[in-house]
Amino acid sequence: MRNMLSQSKDFVLDSGVHEKIVPSDKIYYDYYFFRVDMPGNDVFYDVKLINDIHNWLYDNCDYGSFKPKFSSKNFRVYFTKRCDLYKFIEVYRQFVIQIIGPVSDAHFDAITNQGPTKYKINSKFRQNLYYGKYDAKVSILNVRSGDSDLNAVKNFVEYVDNNLETKQWYSNFISNYSYFNNYLYCDQKELDVHVPFLKLCYDDIIEKIEYIEKI
Repeated sequence: MRNMLSQSKDFVLDSGVHEKIVPSDKIYYDYYFFRVDMPGNDVFYDVKLINDIHNWLYDNCDYGSFKPKFSSKNFRVYFTKRCDLYKFIEVYRQFVIQIIGPVSDAHFDAITNQGPTKYKINSKFRQNLYYGKYDAKVSILNVRSGDSDLNAVKNFVEYVDNNLETKQWYSNFISNYSYFNNYLYCDQKELDVHVPFLKLCYDDIIEKIEYIEKI
């Protein structure tokens, strides 16, 4: 699998293959690079279409290289091989809602963790900025009462408020008891200046940093 991952040219989607291509944020089920969203869910669906799709998959793809999946909200087909995905699109193009997968070499490197990395910084491929104005997001670990990191969170919040001009917190709530699922949205260039200090002082509470790569 690792040798296959190294060849980004075999996985990056051709922008001309379909008009509804969306960049993925992971490898699905740790194996499938591509996801195709189709009409229906596990209650409401076109029985004939679903049967046709299942028969086509088993007749045209290697076993294990695809995964049809129902949920209460949707029906999706996952592919490992781009060639299988392209053949599928040729047959079922009119039913495709969207196709999700790697859209560039840099994107492929990001979701396979093969590209150059900085301190806890990952590329996030999006069409829009956070809240329409921020291109960086800092995720902070959950901290509860009695956790030794709670004071570190408070100090981190104070440091950010005192040193970053362009910023927005997902939540302004913090108490002596807990600190749940907060995120800092800010300017990438401004945050970059402070990354060395953050690594030194707040490494234990910062889960990850995401910088937007616009598509």
